[in-house]
Amino acid sequence: MQTDTPQETDATRKTVDEDRRLYLQVGILVGQRINSFYYAAVVRVMKARQLLTHTQLVNEVIAQAKARFKPSIAMIKKCIEHLLERQYLERDGLNRYMYVA
Repeated sequence: MQTDTPQETDATRKTVDEDRRLYLQVGILVGQRINSFYYAAVVRVMKARQLLTHTQLVNEVIAQAKARFKPSIAMIKKCIEHLLERQYLERDGLNRYMYVA
């Protein structure tokens, strides 16, 4: 059985480190695109409907996201909360959202 020389080991380690770094960068970019999709989907649905319950909004966003990836309800909720903070949406009662912007 042949062992690697120190130069080969270093070259392999550098290649693996570079691949790992690129993999993480791609993962971050994909994550940013998915987040952007969630925000756009929530705004698009609310612009069209103007007033929806929380369940209706989440279900419509899930329906739009299914074709692209497995949607996360937690991420949808986080986007809704962020849009409420930025005043794109308002709560109307306890369980309904109104489009504002």
